[in-house]
Amino acid sequence: MKFYNSQKMHTKIALAILACCVGFILFAKDIPSEIQGYPLKVTNGHVIIPNGVTRIRTATFYDCKSLKSVEIPSSVQSIGDEAFWRCESLTSIIIPRGVKNIGSRAFEWCKSLESVTIPDSVMEIGREAFRCCDALTNVRIDDGSQNLIIGDKAFAGCDSLISILLPSRVLSIGNEVCSFNTSLKEVTLMKGLRNIGKKAFHQCRSLCYINIPEGVEIIEDGVFEACEKLKNATLASTVTNVGNKAFYGCKSLSSIEFPANLKKIGDFAFCGCHQITKVKIPYGVKEIPIGAFAVCNELKTVILPSSIKYIGKGAFYSCKSLGDITIPSSVTDIAEEAFWSSGSLYKIFTNRGNASRLWELLTKPDNRLDWSIKQGDLEIVEMDLADCSNIKCADCKGTGLIDGALCTKCKGYGKELIK
Repeated sequence: MKFYNSQKMHTKIALAILACCVGFILFAKDIPSEIQGYPLKVTNGHVIIPNGVTRIRTATFYDCKSLKSVEIPSSVQSIGDEAFWRCESLTSIIIPRGVKNIGSRAFEWCKSLESVTIPDSVMEIGREAFRCCDALTNVRIDDGSQNLIIGDKAFAGCDSLISILLPSRVLSIGNEVCSFNTSLKEVTLMKGLRNIGKKAFHQCRSLCYINIPEGVEIIEDGVFEACEKLKNATLASTVTNVGNKAFYGCKSLSSIEFPANLKKIGDFAFCGCHQITKVKIPYGVKEIPIGAFAVCNELKTVILPSSIKYIGKGAFYSCKSLGDITIPSSVTDIAEEAFWSSGSLYKIFTNRGNASRLWELLTKPDNRLDWSIKQGDLEIVEMDLADCSNIKCADCKGTGLIDGALCTKCKGYGKELIK
């Protein structure tokens, strides 16, 4: 076996590290003197690119730490990948009308860049194009006739960005497009948008309100996860699917109205939405999956339609204020711990003739119904249930409408119905 002198080994490692550092310093890029054969005008870090240049190629100004500003001529049609990557002193840039593509990571880590205007000619903003631009406070995207696709993480980690308006020409926004933007308070999405990527606004902790425009069909996984100050969310009538953890941990969300076309709710979609008080699921949804409304502390009333077949594990786990729920006879299985630690539950509404079967589902061996809920304390009320508001309440002489099990006027339960 061959042994090595530890002192010599440590010396070699130290020299290798020093060589890397020296190499980094020696080969750090400065501002180039020309581009595509055209000489650049450079004055104290300010660069003017001459007319005639059609493309700023990949990594042209990569890591040019002395670059402060750039004037780009109207002849330029594309800005390449990493073209201005980590130009830490760059404070301003004018992207002219005529540019069609902004490449991946084109302005990533430009920590001094304060504002940017995207002209109406741009059709694609690449992946991570403006990621981690810490000083970026203003993003303006001009509207126009050209569709625009915004790539994954394009504006992620822009800690100073307060608001952003995505005009109607924005067709798609990528995964994590504005994730971890902790100062972002206002996002305006316009009609024309079709796709919102996964975790698009993940951990935008200052975001207060969101309106999903008509045309969007899927709220992808984790889109608004951990948006702690989000109070109101409006879903378009076109939305059919709310993904896994879509609103997970939105602890200020006080209300959510589901569109009639909704067909699917994902795992843990509204888990930890402490301020929601009522949930009405539209007809067409077939299951309440695992943890969908778990730890919704203020949730008091839940209305499930006759399309529901299955209530998943921990679906309403630790909903400590849940008082009543409508469970139709269409439900054939209730998974374990669906209502565990929901000790305030005192009344369940179901179809006539379904009470005993429902109790069996709630108390089957693998389904631990909360110890504080006993058969004597929990009332199961059999009645005619309504999925739509065309069934009238007899007590209101036809002026009140039944919503699940609750009259919209007299707020009574278990009333006779006028069909």
